[in-house]
Amino acid sequence: MRNGGYQVGRGDLLLQLSENQKSNKFWTLIYIREGVGMCLIEGQLKCLNEGDILFFPPRVAYSFASRDLGDEYNESINVVVFRFDSVWIDSLLKTFKSLSSVVLSLKEYHHPLMVVGPKWMKMSVLMSDLCSADPHDEVFLVLDLIRHLSQESDMIPLSAATHQLEDSASRKEKIERYVSCHLYQKISLDEISSYAGMNKTYFCLFFKKHYGMSFTDYLNQKRLEIASTMLLKPEASIAEVAVACGYPTVTYFNRIFRKYKGVTPTEFRKSNFT
Repeated sequence: MRNGGYQVGRGDLLLQLSENQKSNKFWTLIYIREGVGMCLIEGQLKCLNEGDILFFPPRVAYSFASRDLGDEYNESINVVVFRFDSVWIDSLLKTFKSLSSVVLSLKEYHHPLMVVGPKWMKMSVLMSDLCSADPHDEVFLVLDLIRHLSQESDMIPLSAATHQLEDSASRKEKIERYVSCHLYQKISLDEISSYAGMNKTYFCLFFKKHYGMSFTDYLNQKRLEIASTMLLKPEASIAEVAVACGYPTVTYFNRIFRKYKGVTPTEFRKSNFT
């Protein structure tokens, strides 16, 4: 809904917030009630986790839109969005002169923040109430929210809340190095995501973003490239190829090979020796 210079919305409003914030004057508060997703903040990927409360001041470039992230990440998460502009903030001073210190504090924010600690509990309740409040109660909830936002306690830079390992190229290098060293062994998501310095959810989203496929598909493609080469050598049995490429049983190897190659290993071998 729109009320003067502020808006309250859910996922549809979140997906609209894809414009470059350097070109406007919005403050945006986002509460992730359920689910996980992704956003792009100043060119860096950030994993959205259930319970996160993020605050973006004006002129911070961020996007939640699929066209910028490369996949349908945020269409199913349950969020509450509270957004207001500088005209509305300035108008508050005309009605509530006691809010001068609150408005001044808000205008001093220049970087993305995350709400933590005791303030998180208060603001999560306020944000939940806001999405279902009647117009009269909404005004009081909004004023309460901006008072909490203006207080620096329990507001930390988003960069400090996000585990920043290296840039994307370095992360990809670590992932590929780990795969090459363990290609013929069982690789769990917990192991490789830990090695890459990411939690499992972020790793999966990061991988899909940069490789255009799931980690499982990537791993199978790598293994089947080796298997295809080995199958061209008639002295290697199907069972030997399966074990050598990290597949525990011939049955599983046959199923995976057919899924990705469209034929069984035996059919593949025959087609290359006729």
